[in-house]
Amino acid sequence: MRLYRFAYPRRARLARALAGLAVVATLAACNTTPEADSVGGKILRGTSEPAKAIDLESLRARSECPQVEIRNGTETLAVYERGMDGVAEGLRYQASIQRTARECFFSGGLLTMKVGVAGRILAGPKGIGGSGSAPIRIAVVKSGEPDEVLYSQVRNVSASFAAGNPGVDFSEVDDNVNVPAPAPGESYRVFVGFDAKPGK
Repeated sequence: MRLYRFAYPRRARLARALAGLAVVATLAACNTTPEADSVGGKILRGTSEPAKAIDLESLRARSECPQVEIRNGTETLAVYERGMDGVAEGLRYQASIQRTARECFFSGGLLTMKVGVAGRILAGPKGIGGSGSAPIRIAVVKSGEPDEVLYSQVRNVSASFAAGNPGVDFSEVDDNVNVPAPAPGESYRVFVGFDAKPGK
C-alpha cells in the first residue's frame, strides 16, 4: 500500500504535465499567425528569435522577374573587310554573347530592371592592330498577338586589338530598363542580341 500511495502522485504529476503540453500544442496549432513572443509562435518556429516580416516586394520580384533570352541568330556578330564577307581571311573581328543576368525591382506600378550582357570580341586576320565595336540591343516584350515591344535600346561595346592581345572580354549593363509592371496574367520576355552590323 505504501508503494501505491507514493507512485500515484508521481503518475498524477506526469499526467498533468502531459495534459499541459497537449494544451500548449493545441494552442500553437490553432494560432496560424503567432505573435513573435508567444509560446505557440516559438514552438512553431522552433526558435526563440522574433519572427521576421516577409518582404512581399522581394518575393514578387523573384517570381515575376522576366527571364533574359538571347534572340536566335543574334548571339554572334562577324565583321569582315569590305568586299570579303564570309571569307575567313577577310574577318576583322567576331563578337559573341556568353552570359546574361538581370535584377528586378517593383515599385508604384513600375518594373525597373538591370540587364547585363557579357561576352568576348576576337580579332580575325584583318583585325590585329585595329579596333571594333558591336551594338547590343536590349528589348522587353509583352507576349501577345502580336507581341508588344515595351522597351528597346542599343548599347555599344568596343575593343582594341594588339598583337599580343587578340581577344577582349566585354560586359555591358543597362540599369535603367523601366516598363509598367505586368498585370495578372501578362507575360514579359527580355531579349538581348547583336543588332545590325556597325559601319566599317
